[in-house]
Amino acid sequence: MFAPFGLKISQTEKTELESIARATAGFLKRIDEWYKKEQQRVGGSRWLGILHGGIPKEFAEFPWKPGLPETIMVDLVSTTDGWRIVEIDATNRNGLGFPALWRHLYELPALWGANHEYWLRRGWRNAVQIMSSRHRFYEPYYRFFLKLIDGKLVREEDIGDWLANGVNETTHLLDLPILYAHRDDMRKLLSTAEHMPMAIPPKHYLSNKAVLALPWEEEDFASDKIREYLPTTRLLCRSRPLPTGDFFVKLLMGNGAHGTYDNHTDKLAELHKLSKPQAVWQEALPIVRRRVKYLNEDGDSQGGDFFLRFTIFISDDGIIRDADVTGSQSKVVHGSKTSLFTVPIV
Repeated sequence: MFAPFGLKISQTEKTELESIARATAGFLKRIDEWYKKEQQRVGGSRWLGILHGGIPKEFAEFPWKPGLPETIMVDLVSTTDGWRIVEIDATNRNGLGFPALWRHLYELPALWGANHEYWLRRGWRNAVQIMSSRHRFYEPYYRFFLKLIDGKLVREEDIGDWLANGVNETTHLLDLPILYAHRDDMRKLLSTAEHMPMAIPPKHYLSNKAVLALPWEEEDFASDKIREYLPTTRLLCRSRPLPTGDFFVKLLMGNGAHGTYDNHTDKLAELHKLSKPQAVWQEALPIVRRRVKYLNEDGDSQGGDFFLRFTIFISDDGIIRDADVTGSQSKVVHGSKTSLFTVPIV
């Protein structure tokens, strides 16, 4: 649904969101440094087995490099206690063009600037984006963002030809998504990309939902500031406790609303039997609906109450660079033809 009036937030909310962004960036930096130490742990690390689940070994073996991705997506919900984090995704490039697209359609101001403007300042003009065939649904949004940075899209089925046409180490890559249909091309791409500049490196462990449980599973993270903004999150397997109240189950490598289950006791019991975690459970937050003005099918303005997913796009210094909002009648907010899309305004 069209919401051309934006989601109005208060200055107090804006300040809170900026505090959340700083806490998130600090948390991910500590995880990235901790991960490198776990790689070097004598005798191995149980955490690496968890964080590498569902990731091809070629990506797990890709050389670690310092630094976080240029843009990190953080999904929040509105609760009785303020905005709270439900997801952190450091390798998701799907939404980079969403906020600019909504502002283009609705002629709304950019509250924190724009993703593409930040990327241009950082020197990523002409970046090449590799599109996995699994992500072809997002191709229009990819192309919208790439047009803004004068970038180029290379589809998974075209990677072989692209590599054969003189790609070199001066090529700037937007990212390295996991490829499933062309594994040989994926290996060649990874080998070629090892020394290439990359805006979103394949640090898929940072997007694994197990990292959300670290403040409750590892003493090193027990006092992290991120706990102020995250619901209690625990690994889900037979050696870990079960929730005592309402909960969500989230598969470790689930994609958005896919792999998220609201108070699903059968799924909880099924995954709790496993010796190695394949999911986390997360304490249900006291989320609230927010009033949003939108246009109905007749083009008339009306208001409705929606559960919201407020996505902030942050840089590695903890600064918000862009934001968008999705509204739904479901607590597990997802994009659909009945969902609402807009951007925040003050």
